[in-house]
Amino acid sequence: KAIGGTPVATGKAISEKSSLQCLAVFACVRVLSESIASLPLLLYQRLNGGGKERAAGHRLYPLLHLQPNPEMSSMAYREALVGHIELWGNHYSYIERDNGGRVLGLWPMRPDAMESIRRISPGHLEYLYRLPSGESRILAADHIMHIRGLAHDGIMGYSPIRQARE
Repeated sequence: KAIGGTPVATGKAISEKSSLQCLAVFACVRVLSESIASLPLLLYQRLNGGGKERAAGHRLYPLLHLQPNPEMSSMAYREALVGHIELWGNHYSYIERDNGGRVLGLWPMRPDAMESIRRISPGHLEYLYRLPSGESRILAADHIMHIRGLAHDGIMGYSPIRQARE
């Protein structure tokens, strides 16, 4: 793979990141991610007799509705999430938990540094994440929130940029 993307018929290297240099791609990603992120984020719980009701008192509500981690607002986080799906076809967040297993934060991860690994037993996914230092870490699926775009196998979403670069 060439740095900056794989060459296409024109000889230009096109990657998800370099595609943002095209004003039309940047504008589309920005408009979609900002628009979707600005929609109300509501949490619901199912009722025993059927139906549902808002769950503003749920312990995950502040995390999802207000601030998923100390560095990002909910809107900034959701903009990044949607942008990742639009460019790479996948979004990954590390799920930070306390010693009791309660979720404390969601931290977006670089989609271009992640791969899924199917281990020997079916249904057991792990993720290989390459850190900026070059070191790799294997993370269990229960530590990763993976939101996929359109996918042929239900595991890895298609990158719209890779699909359209020719």
